[in-house]
Amino acid sequence: MLAGLLAVGAQPSAAATTTKKINATCSGADAATSNTLSALGGSLSTPITVTADAPAFVEPEQTGVPISMSINISLDAGTVNTVAAISPSMKVSNVRAPLAVSGPTSTTSIDATLPDQTIKLTAGQPFNANFSGIKGELNDIGTGGLIKVSTSQLTFTIQLTSGPLTDPLNLKCSTGATVLSIPVKVAGSPDIVQPIEVATQPGEQVSLDVLSEYVTNGMTKDGVEQQVDPSTLKVLEGDAQIVDGQLVATGPAAGETTDVTFEVCAGTIKIADADPGTTEVQEIRLFLDPNAQALKREMGSRFAFAGESADKVVWSMDFPFPFTEPNPPKDEEVPEGKDSWWQKNVNNFILNPHTWPTAAEMEAGLESIPTIGAGNVEVTRGDIVSNANGNVPEGVTLKGGMQYRPYVVTFAGELANKAHDQITVAQLYSFLPTEIKAQLLSLADSLGGDDEGDGEGDGEPGEEPTPIPDGLTAKQYVDQLSAEAGRLGAAGDIAGWLETIQLMFKVIGENVGDLIDISEVTALLNDVFQPNPEIVTLTQGEDPTPEQFQDLCSQGIVTLTSAEVASATATPGTEGTGGATVAGATLQPAG
Repeated sequence: MLAGLLAVGAQPSAAATTTKKINATCSGADAATSNTLSALGGSLSTPITVTADAPAFVEPEQTGVPISMSINISLDAGTVNTVAAISPSMKVSNVRAPLAVSGPTSTTSIDATLPDQTIKLTAGQPFNANFSGIKGELNDIGTGGLIKVSTSQLTFTIQLTSGPLTDPLNLKCSTGATVLSIPVKVAGSPDIVQPIEVATQPGEQVSLDVLSEYVTNGMTKDGVEQQVDPSTLKVLEGDAQIVDGQLVATGPAAGETTDVTFEVCAGTIKIADADPGTTEVQEIRLFLDPNAQALKREMGSRFAFAGESADKVVWSMDFPFPFTEPNPPKDEEVPEGKDSWWQKNVNNFILNPHTWPTAAEMEAGLESIPTIGAGNVEVTRGDIVSNANGNVPEGVTLKGGMQYRPYVVTFAGELANKAHDQITVAQLYSFLPTEIKAQLLSLADSLGGDDEGDGEGDGEPGEEPTPIPDGLTAKQYVDQLSAEAGRLGAAGDIAGWLETIQLMFKVIGENVGDLIDISEVTALLNDVFQPNPEIVTLTQGEDPTPEQFQDLCSQGIVTLTSAEVASATATPGTEGTGGATVAGATLQPAG
């Protein structure tokens, strides 16, 4: 949608061919080449032409935009005459021009390793050594700006096939110029003619009226012309400044090329309306197996949200007189000893049956979480979900008689119209404490029992293992003890229930290594213990956003190239300087 709002009404511009000429100042890439160049007078300047096949502009959010380029090293007729007198051909090899990509795109580079070429030289005829096949693509285009492709260094090797200069010359050439620029075209932004190339003298002050000569008003996608604001003209990069509305730049050193990047704008347009956001809706599922509720049932849950846990427990039972509602501490993780809250309230849990909490009770429990607070959630309670009722959602599996009741939590008040993390369970308080389940699962992870790895559990030193009745497996015995504990609990035999539960835990711990695999152990423990409440997100919230505006700005590049300083050139054997011109550069022997 954003691309549609920003882009011009027409389709993306078709590929266009652009040509840019730059001068590369070359020096030796190794000691031998440097010495040879020094003997001939120093560095050389090589004219390079870059031809690019790329869009005249790209649109915001485009990706996979192809571009291709070629590099051309020119030899004029005079140079060819001079070199041909020494050697009939020369080889250009190891051409590498690492291309860096900058601007609003995730593409950062384009590979430019080119094949070798042997150039045949014919006296009196200029020659262009063309290296094509440089390909790349621009991905994840941003919403405005200028994409630049540049190379700070070009390296290659020149070797004459005969004559006095048979050793290879390994050259490194600094270019210092952008070889290709592609504007990101936002509908309504100014149109800038590219490329803008200016021939200068070294150090010459050049004044360009870019607003009048190269910049015109843009059109929005609705065909409304946007007037260029002259006061926004500024230099973004390069040795230049804005003076009286004109771009004033300084010509680079002799034989060098440099760039100046400028920007001009035409106000702003709205690209997106304000979005009020989306309210998050989550569902808490409390589970119960009515066939085993005397033993395996939820007594209450303490919930947490955004790093804070609730002050109130949501109880799944009532506490009529003379029973009082327990107040378990937040930081008590494992019930231990007779002084624990669980031991103090065990009569409540045995004698009071399971009762689904009301929507108001769930709401109050959630609002007691400091990071939620009063008035910031609304809870509705749904119908019981079970296989018997035939209303189990797709993707949910309920084993046997297991059922759950959903509580739909809609964030409200200060938490409405926002994205949130899921509510979590800080503590499940169940008839069989889940802390013991966690310990047993940790033990099951090892499946090794004692340190000797004999498959036996971790009993007390010197303690005899619990015998398994004849004809029963360890799992069958645990199931039998679980059922017996349920019967005793339902009958109110607290002492018998505790004794049976302790025996069941002891048998599980001693026989973990004898069970088939970790999945069987986990399944067994899940069968014995109450499952944790589940929380699912029904509607993912989204944060509100204000109106969005886009600056209607465009960027352009001015390329300045200074002419070489004229110097005397002599053909081989001529008295005087004894110079020779190679690859368009005048090489003067030292002394």
